[in-house]
Amino acid sequence: MAYTKKTWVKGSTPLSAENFNHMEQGIADAHTEITQLNSDLKNALVTQYAELNGTGNNYFYVDRKQGYRLSSAILHVYDTGYIRVEAISQEVNNENCYVLWTNNSYPQNKKIGCDLVWIKENFLWN
Repeated sequence: MAYTKKTWVKGSTPLSAENFNHMEQGIADAHTEITQLNSDLKNALVTQYAELNGTGNNYFYVDRKQGYRLSSAILHVYDTGYIRVEAISQEVNNENCYVLWTNNSYPQNKKIGCDLVWIKENFLWN
């Protein structure tokens, strides 16, 4: 397409005041949507550090963060390194608690560090 002194939009349609107003509105709408998306993303993921007590078994309890679901967890024992989390499940009898299942058991009352990532319950990836 050859360009002349006139501005062209969509092939050979000259840029009229009406077309310009539609473009301006489209840009304003896109800006609003981007602002909303930034706000949604800012609150979608939350990180948290917690200290847990060893249970003597291969699982640990984590209190649920209201409005969020537990996405991932990394456990670490201060003198032995990281504990691999095998599964995360919400406790059936207590909707305010998650259970982290691990590959090893640790002595009761041994302090376990826990890095948690929470995702907003109503957040959808499209």
